[in-house]
Amino acid sequence: MATKFCVLTSKGRGAIATVEVFGLGSTELLQSCFRSASRKPLASFNHNSIVYGNWLVDGVPGEDLVICPMADEHFEIHCHGGTAAVQAIVQTLSQQGATPSDTLENRNNACELDDAISKAPTRRTALILLQQKKLHRELKTKLSNCIEELDSQTAIKLLESAMEYSEFGLHLTEPWSVVLCGRPNVGKSSLINAIVGFERTIVSPTPGTTRDAISLVTSIDGWPTRLTDTAGFRDSADQIEMAGIKIAKSRIANADVVVAVLDSSQPAKDDLHFINQLKPQIVVYNKIDIGNPEEHLELAHVPVSATSSNGVPELMQEISSTLVPAIAPQQQVVPISQKQISRFQDALIALRQNDFATAKSIVI
Repeated sequence: MATKFCVLTSKGRGAIATVEVFGLGSTELLQSCFRSASRKPLASFNHNSIVYGNWLVDGVPGEDLVICPMADEHFEIHCHGGTAAVQAIVQTLSQQGATPSDTLENRNNACELDDAISKAPTRRTALILLQQKKLHRELKTKLSNCIEELDSQTAIKLLESAMEYSEFGLHLTEPWSVVLCGRPNVGKSSLINAIVGFERTIVSPTPGTTRDAISLVTSIDGWPTRLTDTAGFRDSADQIEMAGIKIAKSRIANADVVVAVLDSSQPAKDDLHFINQLKPQIVVYNKIDIGNPEEHLELAHVPVSATSSNGVPELMQEISSTLVPAIAPQQQVVPISQKQISRFQDALIALRQNDFATAKSIVI
């Protein structure tokens, strides 16, 4: 019997305690310990349903509790808090052949996902993380079965598939970085204000007003995004302004997406050299309400007017599709932290060496 259990709640008294049961044979084992109020077998209930009934001790109904089927061969038992109820359940599980989980990684992984959900910066990422909690449970069960059956190839494919979306997973809790850059007075600050919908950065007709990199976190198409307004690029003897340009270059080097802002009211002859230097993913020309946008058509992707917000929705859509060119499929597991990525990598190394004992200690 490969069934395992793990007490998920902390020690001590509480309103409700939770015991997780997972692995091959879990459904059959729990059926011998539990009688649903409807008398239907546990295997007949859907995932994420709540099954009320009695815990059986030597075949006699005892503790009232609920069991939630989380995935195939994966359940959560929710009982009265305190040590007595939990000990009775754990004792019965042990008598039926289940063994304690030999690692707390399962518990830590669940806690990490709960913490990520509570800190989700947008509704869109929160919904994805909620789905990921369910998918991670299912992945653990699948990996457990693969390891029990010494099937390294299937387990490797599952983990490799997850790792393909590691960058996407990391940004479910950490904002993508979008840096706006350009020459002085092209309207970078005004454009950021137009994107976020309120005046966040100082706007002035005087070139060189922005001396530092100013950042704020917002949502673009439901994706958490850190927008950074940088100092305008130009030759200057002002040491403070040059320090701001140095900071701008640093932010550009570490950005997920760089947006170069051009001024359509100014000649375009020097813009090509500027773009070739920075190699931005997105090029926009601003001030189309007062400028000559046709002169910049060969250089720019998106025409905008920060003052009237004309073209700003199209720019936001361009940023979104550039940041997230491929969204993970709905049923695809993705690692949501650097810790999970490292864990998946370690498990892959062990599985490729057919070291099932090490892989088991990492993922089960």
